[in-house]
Amino acid sequence: MILGNLVGSNLFDALILTVDDTVYQAAPLFEQLSGAHIVSASMALAMTSITWLAARDNPETRTKWGRWSRPGTALCAGYLIHVGTQLILMQRPPS
Repeated sequence: MILGNLVGSNLFDALILTVDDTVYQAAPLFEQLSGAHIVSASMALAMTSITWLAARDNPETRTKWGRWSRPGTALCAGYLIHVGTQLILMQRPPS
């Protein structure tokens, strides 16, 4: 259920952005994005890809580091990198 919730939510958000970009006629939505949004979208895409790859992997043959699997470690590291990047971007004055 967690996998379906994560992937379904990201795909639904992508669908909403596609519809909004089609309806919003002033300018493309991607021109309105700041650097923080681009980082968030990239990280969401990367973490969704890691989740899809992990779901296709056989759990019996999956390599673990102690109690952690490689995909779990990658997701946690990606989250921490994303939080750190967002904190750095928040401290910069707007240009």
